[in-house]
Amino acid sequence: MKKPLRAEIDFETRAGYIYYAAVQGHVTTTLDVWDHGRVAADLDNTGNVLAIEVLALDAETLEHARLFATERELEFPAHLEDLIAA
Repeated sequence: MKKPLRAEIDFETRAGYIYYAAVQGHVTTTLDVWDHGRVAADLDNTGNVLAIEVLALDAETLEHARLFATERELEFPAHLEDLIAA
């Protein structure tokens, strides 16, 4: 599985962005993964996932993001669950 390069978490909005590759200038499509964009993925011109955006850190949203990542052989950070209680 491909590991993320980094994760950015906005504690004020309780949202996150998980990077799997450099996105600047390479995103050609944003895919609505779940719940009208609550989970979305930025793709390059060949359909590779560059990043996953999560607009809520609740258990259900994170599970949908994790499932999407796993189906594409991407590792999803386990520590995000800890932020639910934070």
